[in-house]
Amino acid sequence: MKITVGIVDDHQLFLKSLGLMLSGFDNYTVTIEALSGKELQQKMQVTEILPQIILLDVNMPVMDGVETASWLHTHYPDIKLVALSVNDTDKAIISMIRAGCCAYLLKDIHPNELEKALDEINIKGYYNADAILIIGVCLCMRIKMIPCTLQIRKNNFCNLPSWK
Repeated sequence: MKITVGIVDDHQLFLKSLGLMLSGFDNYTVTIEALSGKELQQKMQVTEILPQIILLDVNMPVMDGVETASWLHTHYPDIKLVALSVNDTDKAIISMIRAGCCAYLLKDIHPNELEKALDEINIKGYYNADAILIIGVCLCMRIKMIPCTLQIRKNNFCNLPSWK
């Protein structure tokens, strides 16, 4: 049986294209597409098949990703929420994780990596491609090698502040 997925993104071309791509994956089918958190709320109340995973844009008008994730986490706690954005700031990532997301993916992700991420989210309940780097950050903090900078992706750095 296929895993059901919902997509919430205010850019219609991206929303429809992502839906088509996900439908092309062997194990996934898209059951809900919405252009905003408000539209998603309306569709969730009338749908017969709830998505098991929802991909959420962070920056949307009307009801942004954080508000939408918080609402979903409260009303549908069994649905796995995944932030999907071009925004890779610490504030955005932390806000979405705190709101209930189990993963944060960037929109420039390769389709094969997206499918792998969805598989892991479905099986493990979370996905973190940079888990080994997080361990490295923790080790740097433990042995007081602060500030510690790690390159997570090409041209994307995670800088830790100095600790006193």
